Amino acid sequence: DITGRKITEKALAESEEKFRTISDQSMLAICIIQDGRIKYFNRAFELSCGYKPSEIVSWTEKDIISQIHPDDREFVINSIRKKQLDIKAEPSDYRAGYIQRIKG
Repeated sequence: DITGRKITEKALAESEEKFRTISDQSMLAICIIQDGRIKYFNRAFELSCGYKPSEIVSWTEKDIISQIHPDDREFVINSIRKKQLDIKAEPSDYRAGYIQRIKG
């Protein structure tokens, strides 16, 4: 019987759709990084960093790190490592600056 699995899959799809709707309407820049690649970003992130979507999705882990402001880089990298090792990082929410592309 696959009824339970189908219900779970439907609930997951609905949850993902709700997240996308909320984040796409947000003025807050949102970026999800998984396995060293950007898996999702909203329009506010794209507009605030100044890069085209095709550029953003091609970034490697090194490219992503280079976009973090130098003053915040070490903190962000350490927080990511702790999270990957399932070590409680303090704080769990934080802000970090990033480098915006200069248009000209």
